Amino acid sequence: GGALTVVGHASSRTGDMSALDHKIANFDISVRRAEAVARDLIRQGVPARAVYVGAVSDNEPVSREVMPQGEAYNRRTEIFLNY
Repeated sequence: GGALTVVGHASSRTGDMSALDHKIANFDISVRRAEAVARDLIRQGVPARAVYVGAVSDNEPVSREVMPQGEAYNRRTEIFLNY
């Protein structure tokens, strides 16, 4: 009877672009990342009505991005069980 919230994240690396383009690009990638996971959960039997998708761009990093591994940690999707 619960629901899942799938939240996409992005690293802060986008190359040489304006601040606005940076935010748009990172929001877009975080949405696409969350949607891909949501589609797979639904394909595996989770009812579509129980899956909510969210995106936070690069606003919630879990690692400093001084090395490529830090960037990789921030490119992620989190799944929360809501009941």
